Amino acid sequence: MPDEQFVPEHIQKILNAFDFLDGPLPRQAFLEAREHRDEIIPELLKVFQNEIDTPEDQREFRSWLSTIALYLLVEFRAKETLPMVLESLHYSEKAIEDIYSDVLTEDIAGILYHLGVEPDTLDSMIRDEKLYWYVRWEALHCFYYFVRDKRMTEEELIDRFQVWLQGMIESGDHKMVTSLVCELASCGAESALPVIEQAYEKGLVDTFLAGRLDDFHKPYWNNKPSIERNFERLEDYADAFEAMSKWVCFQPKKAEPAKQAPLPRESKTVGSALYPYAFEDRPKPKIGRNDPCPCGSGKKYKKCCLK
Repeated sequence: MPDEQFVPEHIQKILNAFDFLDGPLPRQAFLEAREHRDEIIPELLKVFQNEIDTPEDQREFRSWLSTIALYLLVEFRAKETLPMVLESLHYSEKAIEDIYSDVLTEDIAGILYHLGVEPDTLDSMIRDEKLYWYVRWEALHCFYYFVRDKRMTEEELIDRFQVWLQGMIESGDHKMVTSLVCELASCGAESALPVIEQAYEKGLVDTFLAGRLDDFHKPYWNNKPSIERNFERLEDYADAFEAMSKWVCFQPKKAEPAKQAPLPRESKTVGSALYPYAFEDRPKPKIGRNDPCPCGSGKKYKKCCLK
């Protein structure tokens, strides 16, 4: 957090409102941040720089301040944020997960685009096998913004995807092969079927993510997938409050139902002879971070009750 000695009192008050949140986002603080845009940008940059500079073994979740700072910097289109984001995306997988959590797979593509990333930089990220797979896949997603905003044609994008896929097949980069197969399919790029078939023949496609090769023949293309359908998930982040306020972690806390007193151990009938301990003491199935949340929200566990 910025040194309070050098931060104007009214700016520090805004930053404090973003710190240690437990419930809905403070709308008024966002409005005040916009009102003092030029004054607060340097402090937001310090907040985010401090987050990425924290040693990996010392980083732990303490507040939402750095995440809110990043979203405000994107709203303000503060291009000086981009080098920090790019630097941090070259960190270890654990460090990236610690810094970004679900922002990595939900919003990084849009964050990069609106901070002014260039196609050549994205191309280098996609080809860099040392980078975290999710980072490279988000770099792919970033190109949809270029097509949406008429800075690149659909044909140019599909050509890029096919060139990358051919290169990933030759290098045996199975994770990015799978990613590119998924993207070409979602774009309706039927012309890419020969190179997609090549990827399957070499056993480089994760069928759990991309499906079977049979899925890519005529019935699939007749459903008319298209690049335009990928535009639906693109965000402009012109309002940081709106972008973040719907997150599950920022919803009003629901009152927990009263817990019933446990039944006496001897009154348990089902399985009691096999399991002498109370059922609540037995290990529960582990829920993966990317599994559907058991609360029924429809979101990933890591995006919902895990927080």
